[in-house]
Amino acid sequence: MSDSFMMKVAWESSTRMDSLWVRVVKAKYGCGNDLKPMINKDRHGSNLWRGIKAVWDSFDENCDWTIVNQKYAKCLV
Repeated sequence: MSDSFMMKVAWESSTRMDSLWVRVVKAKYGCGNDLKPMINKDRHGSNLWRGIKAVWDSFDENCDWTIVNQKYAKCLV
């Protein structure tokens, strides 16, 4: 899968907390309930999960995580 697509998936997984697929993936791979997910790079998984893990460091480095209304808001820098 392309990095740009996986960046979009990482963005969606961080901003659409109430989406069913996000809740399923976070529960399956133990990302926690925080708004900023914990990405465990040691866990094996689906192609989707491996793609998210592959781009997560780059995604996280290019996001500005700030607190707004007791929630995290992300802005790509």
